[in-house]
Amino acid sequence: MLLTERGITNRIDIKSFYLRRILRIWPLYYLIVLLSFTLIPFLANTIPAFQQETHYFNKVLKLQESPYSILVLFLLFLPNFALALKPAVVGAAQSWSVGVEEQFYLIWPHLINRIGNKLILLIGFIMIGLLPQWADLIHFIHPAIGETLHFIIKIIPINVMAIGGIGAFFLYYHKESLQAFFKSATLFVINTLLFLILCSVDIDFPAKNLLFDIVIMLEILFVIQSHFKINIRHKQLERIGEISYGVYMYHPLMMYCCFSLWNTVIPIQNNIGYNISIYVSVILSTLAISRLSYSMFERKFIAIKNKKFTVVQSGKH
Repeated sequence: MLLTERGITNRIDIKSFYLRRILRIWPLYYLIVLLSFTLIPFLANTIPAFQQETHYFNKVLKLQESPYSILVLFLLFLPNFALALKPAVVGAAQSWSVGVEEQFYLIWPHLINRIGNKLILLIGFIMIGLLPQWADLIHFIHPAIGETLHFIIKIIPINVMAIGGIGAFFLYYHKESLQAFFKSATLFVINTLLFLILCSVDIDFPAKNLLFDIVIMLEILFVIQSHFKINIRHKQLERIGEISYGVYMYHPLMMYCCFSLWNTVIPIQNNIGYNISIYVSVILSTLAISRLSYSMFERKFIAIKNKKFTVVQSGKH
């Protein structure tokens, strides 16, 4: 979308870009932070069922020992630093990746706005995408510096998003020439199988994470192709995609609630019944609250974003 905006207007409206991201990301993010630092401790301290779910309850107790420094990190949009340096916050630990996204945006639009040469831009994407490999090389030369770089990359893995940027680059500049590749049913099946293998098989080899990132990027490029009948695009999945930010942000909260509920109803030893109840209730409650949140809360901010600050419509590039 940034490349398309630059192609249309010869520049990227940085202010509008940040306002779009703020309106889409910040409202739900800060709502989750509010719930995690107020509602969840309240439930845990007042309802016995929440105390019996010891895994989450112990984390709540740990947070209450020193909540303010962790809260400051969340308020400053540094949840990835909070997760790396402090105890996990029940209901908000998953927001570490949202923090990485926002930190990535501090450099990404400026990079694309200022680098007009396509080759240099692609090299920049690749250099960021290969940050872990650069850290490996530096570690070989100087272990202490290499370990420090690996720690930083673990906290701020913007290299993963840069791999997506490489996919976007080829989608924008070479879309026509790559259409045959991304509409090949055989290649789609091979890539999907490779994706499933990397997800499910516990194997380790050099550059495994890099391969996984590339496979995911390719899978996205396969899926977004129009008139490609065998891919996984579907109206109901697109409806879930519409609320996917909420699904991601609400599901830990619903896990705590559902575990606390079913722990008082079904013995944990009843593996089949317990697991079915947990999975079904977590999925359905997460979808329900995410749809409600989208309809009654998030959509208001999205409407402002679309009306006042959108240059290129999502999915129109």
